[in-house]
Amino acid sequence: MFTRPLLGLIAGLLSGLVPAHAVPVAEWVGTFVWRDDGPDFGGLSSLELSSDGSRFLTLSDRSEAFEGTFTRDGEGAVNGADITFTTPLNDAGGIPLSEKTVDSEGLATLPDGTVSISFEGEHRLTFRSAPDGPEQAAPLPPGSDDWEGNLGLEALAAAPDGTLWALTEGTIDGDHAVLRYRGGAWLAPLGLHREGTWRPVGADFGPDGRLYLLERDFWPLVGFMSRVLRFDAGEDGLSNPQILFQSRAGMFDNLEGLAVWQDRDGAIRLTLISDDNFLPVQKTEIVDLRVTE
Repeated sequence: MFTRPLLGLIAGLLSGLVPAHAVPVAEWVGTFVWRDDGPDFGGLSSLELSSDGSRFLTLSDRSEAFEGTFTRDGEGAVNGADITFTTPLNDAGGIPLSEKTVDSEGLATLPDGTVSISFEGEHRLTFRSAPDGPEQAAPLPPGSDDWEGNLGLEALAAAPDGTLWALTEGTIDGDHAVLRYRGGAWLAPLGLHREGTWRPVGADFGPDGRLYLLERDFWPLVGFMSRVLRFDAGEDGLSNPQILFQSRAGMFDNLEGLAVWQDRDGAIRLTLISDDNFLPVQKTEIVDLRVTE
């Protein structure tokens, strides 16, 4: 995806070797630790927000959906969350998904309001008229027979024209699969070369029409690292990569979900959510960033 010299140049620019904001950066605004006593709360691996960042839909990797509202402080960072509706995801017959089919990962809302969800394990892309609606599945993604169980469709985003873009967490021959679904059919697959040990985990299209990609790395005994990249997305694939943000190891928990929205001043905002894996040693974090051009 990137050459080492290019990464070094970008790092140098971000570290202040040129005037501030000569390249776009995503600045940290705030972090909220979300605690809830509900028995099904946790493991949140995806996030969708309303255009003003106030209403949310999020999924656990046990196929539980949560809807509600965020409150935000004067800087626009989440400082409170209220769950107003929760439901298990259902199969085509309206029955809650079984153990082998519950690993929901990617989440995207299409322009007509259809909820699209990608799954690992039993790899598939699905559609629902609402979070509690019956599942309709797309044809199997091309190449899915070669994917490892938990390294399939991880990041999912809906483009303004309704095309779904999905990226696999795993790689084949060093490339993450970049898949597009439009008009009821899969388009020719593309690829994104893996850089180091970074893996795609979340994605969203911003109001600027560009694709924002959340990637994760892990350093044993230290913790997770996260970074956000921005791409132009076209028929030939992803181009013009920009690294907007990169955390140090252990700065945040296991950030997996990304939603992009625009504030009243026209600034692009990024809201990220962490998957605590239902473990007491981890936490559900909401991290807010502001993009400065």
